[in-house]
This record gives sequence, structure tokens and C-alpha cells, in this order.
Amino acid sequence: MTTPLASPLVHGLAGLSPVHDESVSSPPRPSLALGHAEASLVNRPPSSPDTEGNELVVRPVELATVGTELLAIPEIALILTAAGLLTTAVWAAHPRLWQLGTTAAVVVAAAAASLHTISPHPGALLLLVLAAASLAMEVYSLPGWMLHAAGGATSLIMSGLCLHGPWTGAHPGVSIPAGLIVGLGTWWAARRSWRASRADPWAVSNRLVGRELVVLDVGDGHRGHAVVAGQLWAIRDPRRPLPKGGVVRVTERRNDELLVQQRGEGRSESA
Repeated sequence: MTTPLASPLVHGLAGLSPVHDESVSSPPRPSLALGHAEASLVNRPPSSPDTEGNELVVRPVELATVGTELLAIPEIALILTAAGLLTTAVWAAHPRLWQLGTTAAVVVAAAAASLHTISPHPGALLLLVLAAASLAMEVYSLPGWMLHAAGGATSLIMSGLCLHGPWTGAHPGVSIPAGLIVGLGTWWAARRSWRASRADPWAVSNRLVGRELVVLDVGDGHRGHAVVAGQLWAIRDPRRPLPKGGVVRVTERRNDELLVQQRGEGRSESA
């Protein structure tokens, strides 16, 4: 039973409570029955010029900017330079690996672009030139001695540490391993090149084709003997008589005999 004083209070509170009016339109709300995907589609803002669906559209200009910023990092520039020097040295030691030569050209181009981006210190460029010259001498002049390879590795390490100035370049944790890998890799490739085989015919190796050797004696003109890979081999030149004391190159192995050709013979035929 409601008292007369309580009746006006109850009616007043009832008047203050919100009443839903169907005639007043309100923005639709996503139903709880909808999944997350449908709710996101309902509440998704209008697409902008940089968006397409739910994926971000990356413009070519943005990709170029990101690539330039990556090339401007000293550590990346040093890694590309070291890779270019190493691939070039290995290809110079083994010219028949033309795939490696193509890879070396691409890596050297990327390294040049990276160096152009960071504008290295002139002293760092001089050290890079010294490193390249030392590695080239290791391959072409004294393969296997490791003297020039060590000098090239040291110059490369110092160049990486001083890319922007004295001791302001790539991190030592990147410069030192990169220089050591390039030096050891160049020495290893030069030690197994045909130039090293010519310089040291007594060096033990499983590789025979491509090695140059000196004819020790001649039998019937086309046959003779020479030392190859620490062993005395019978050699034969099927085209020309062998010159005693002359330098020939192994072209093929047939059982216990090596077929050879004299120096310059392959070049004249290809010309």
C-alpha cells in the first residue's frame, strides 16, 4: 500500500527515468552476435589514399627511402664492401666460375652505392684501396704466402672502423670479423688457384686439370714426364712435341697419363 506522500515522489522519479522513443533515430550499434570481423567492418573508418581494404599500400617512394636508409648504415656498407672484395678475389683466382664473377659485379655495385650514400672519410677510402690492392697481389703475385692477405684484412678492418672519421665508423664486432673472413677467404682461394700450382708444383692437391708444370724430360717427342701435385706423372701432348724445360698446362687426365697443352696454344686457337 502506497502512502499519499510517497505517490508524488514515485511519479517524479518515474518522470526522470529515460524513456526510449522509437521515433528518435540513434546510430546503430554492432550486435553482440556479430563476429570480430563484422564488427570491424561496421566501425571501420573511411579508406584513406594509403589504405586498401585492411592492408597498407607501400609506395615505391617509401621503398626507395627505406633502401637508402639501410645503405647509409656503416655496418651494412662494410658488409657489402667485404662481400664484394671477397667474391672478386675468389673469381680472380678461379676465372672459370663465371657465375661467381656475375655475383661479384652485382655485390660491388651495391657496395659502391652504399659508400656513395654514407660519403666515407678520405682516409677510409684510401684504406679500402690499399685493401683491394693487397688482396689482388695475394691472388696474382704470391699466392699462398698470406702476407698480402693479412695486409688486406688489416686495411679493411681499419677502413671499417674509420668510415666517418677517426674511430667513428662501423662497430668493431662487424669490422674485425669481416676483415678476417675476407683475408682468410682470399688466401684459401689463391692457395688453390692454378697460379699456386705453377709456383709450387710439389704441393699436394687432388686438383690436376688446369695446373701448369715444367717438362722434366721428353721421350718420343710427344711424351715426357713432369711433377704434378707432388708426384711424377707421364704427360703427353697430342698436337705438338713437348719442349724439355718448357711450361705446359694439364687439360685432361686419362688413367695414369695426363694430356697437356703448351702455353699460349689455347689462346691462339680461341683467337
